[in-house]
Amino acid sequence: MPWGGARFDRPHGIALDRDGHVIVSDSYNHALRRVTRCGVVSTLAGGSGAGYEVGVGAAACFHEPVGIVVNTQNLWTMYL
Repeated sequence: MPWGGARFDRPHGIALDRDGHVIVSDSYNHALRRVTRCGVVSTLAGGSGAGYEVGVGAAACFHEPVGIVVNTQNLWTMYL
């Protein structure tokens, strides 16, 4: 989805991935999102409601993720 159509709700933490895309912890949407260098926004993980579930993509659940750290192979988030 283009940047103008994305609906963030209290974005908190930001980081850059190895390809130069911005990763955002979207706290009140309980999701981690990627904004490409071209301005396309996608959900990397979460977004299906608040919770605490280890998983990949939509199977992951977060409760208000706030901090985010990315290295060359992994992505970590802190949440409330």
